[in-house]
Amino acid sequence: MRFSYLVPRGILLSLVWVFFAFAFDPALRSAIVYSSQTVAGAKIDVDDLQTSFLSPALVAKNVRIANRFSPGTNLIEFDALRVQLD
Repeated sequence: MRFSYLVPRGILLSLVWVFFAFAFDPALRSAIVYSSQTVAGAKIDVDDLQTSFLSPALVAKNVRIANRFSPGTNLIEFDALRVQLD
């Protein structure tokens, strides 16, 4: 067996797994909040974002979109949003 062939690929595979297991959801949440705030021009809060790849799904919890014309009020607010592809 050629360990010089298997070891780098095993390390790369484990790094990809670690990224998707621990860093993908927070990075996606930050990207969604930043881009949405840029487009809407108002503060947007998303408390939790979870993704699933085996059965493609996205779950956003405690989403609040502020009203930029009326400070202190929310334009849209919901507890959970679940999007799933069949």
